[in-house]
Amino acid sequence: MTISDIEMKLIEGGLYDLADEAEMKRLWLFCSYQQLWFSPQEIREKCKRGEPFSKQNWSLRDPNELLEEIDEEIKEMKTRWDTVLERMKTSYFASSSHKGESE
Repeated sequence: MTISDIEMKLIEGGLYDLADEAEMKRLWLFCSYQQLWFSPQEIREKCKRGEPFSKQNWSLRDPNELLEEIDEEIKEMKTRWDTVLERMKTSYFASSSHKGESE
């Protein structure tokens, strides 16, 4: 049995065992240094394309955590949207009434 290039890159980078473990536990790999999330399959594809990765700064995490982060960002953006929209309405009406006074 021979080791494929992708397996060799995973072994060299130290992610082979981590990718296997992630796959078995249905987890993803998370890089705390760069805030990156990858499925085990994505890590294998990146290694296949020659992108270097080492095991340092990587851990296994539930991808639902990523969805929760995104959901929180969406809520924050909605709040920001509503705030700006309200400011625009207030600004528009304030400038409209001001124009009426000066005419």
